[in-house]
Amino acid sequence: MTELREVLGAFASLAIITGVFVAALQLRRLNGQRQEEMVLRAYTPFFAEDLTRAYWRVHNWDYTTWADFEKRASLDDWTDLDQVTTFFEMMGVFYKRGIAKLDLLDDLFAGSLLLMWSKVAPLVRGYRADANVYDYGLRFEQLAKALDARLTARGEAHVELT
Repeated sequence: MTELREVLGAFASLAIITGVFVAALQLRRLNGQRQEEMVLRAYTPFFAEDLTRAYWRVHNWDYTTWADFEKRASLDDWTDLDQVTTFFEMMGVFYKRGIAKLDLLDDLFAGSLLLMWSKVAPLVRGYRADANVYDYGLRFEQLAKALDARLTARGEAHVELT
């Protein structure tokens, strides 16, 4: 009878330990799902007309230097630069904080992000220096470099960053 109680006690302890382990795994998986949902929700403005228009306007710019941009840019140009930079900056913050994994961001828009960074990099860097705002677009730049390194390591064709 004492042996039976000891065996049942051991099984009870094992059941509790197993339950805690399974719960921890489920919480970890749930956290990962929540993070992906947050990134996908933040991605939805990329489908909105305002951001799409800003993206394509910037995509077609002929500005190659900060001085040229500062001299010729309209208020709409400034707005579009800020809108596009801020969107990708937010994704860079998600990456930096571990909320968004690089493979998810790669799947969502690596090509678009790298193309856009190559287009706005001289403008963002010029604005940083001119306005003494060292962190403007910084997470966007870091994410672009991380995606560039990932695609380069995998041998995938993409816009080369300078």
